[in-house]
Amino acid sequence: MADFDPNQAFETPKPQVQEKQPNAQVKPPTAAGPAVKAPPPPPPQYLLDTLNETVGETIWRDLKMILLRTYQVVWIFGKQPNREVYEQWDVFGPLLYSLALGLLYYFTYVSSTIKSPDFILPTVICVIFGIGFVVALNMILIGAKANIMGTIALLGYCVAPLVLGAIAVMILVMCQIKPVWICTMICALISGFTATWCLFATYGFFKNLVPQGKIFLGVYPVFFFFIILAVLMVIPALG
Repeated sequence: MADFDPNQAFETPKPQVQEKQPNAQVKPPTAAGPAVKAPPPPPPQYLLDTLNETVGETIWRDLKMILLRTYQVVWIFGKQPNREVYEQWDVFGPLLYSLALGLLYYFTYVSSTIKSPDFILPTVICVIFGIGFVVALNMILIGAKANIMGTIALLGYCVAPLVLGAIAVMILVMCQIKPVWICTMICALISGFTATWCLFATYGFFKNLVPQGKIFLGVYPVFFFFIILAVLMVIPALG
C-alpha cells in the first residue's frame, strides 16, 4: 500500500497562467469621433539625406527642384495643379525669380531713355512680396484654406512667364526698333500674354483653396498684381 502524504492531499492546485506572447499586438479600442484632417505629406527622403552632400551637389539639387516646381506651377496645359507645391513651399525659387525679374527690368530701363532707373529693382521685389502678403491675408479673411508663406511662394513661381517676357522685351528695347510705336505694340503684346499666363496659373491653384462663390474675391487682387508687373515691363518701350 502506498504511503499517504497528508500535505500533498490537501494542497490547493496552482492556477495556470497563460504566458503573453511577445509578438502579440494589442489593438486599442476604437471610438467613433469626428474625422481628423490628414497632415500634409512629408518631404521626399532624398531631401532629408543631405548631410554628406558637397556644396555643388546641394546647389544642383536645389536648382533641379526649382525647375521642377516651376513646371508644376506654370505649365497649365493638360494637367491638374499639384497641391503639394503649395503645401511644401520654399523661398529659394520665388527669390530667384524676383531677383531675375528685377535685374531684367533694370537693364531694360538702362537701355531706354529713362534716367536713374535704380528704383526698379527694389520696386519689383516689394511688389512681389508685399502684394503677395496682402493677397494671402485677403484669402484667409474670406475663409480660404491658405497660408501666408505658401501663397507668397506660389505667386513667386507664377512670375516665371514674366521673366521670359522680360527677356524678350529687353532684347527689343536694346535693338531700338523704329518706329517706336511698333516696338511698344510688340512689347505690350508680350507683357499681356505672359501676364495672362501667370494669372491662369495662379487661378488653377486658388480655385481649390477658396470657398465656392468667393473665387472672384480671392483672385481679383492677383489680377492687379500681374497688371502692375506687366505695366512696369512696357514702360521702357515707350521711348
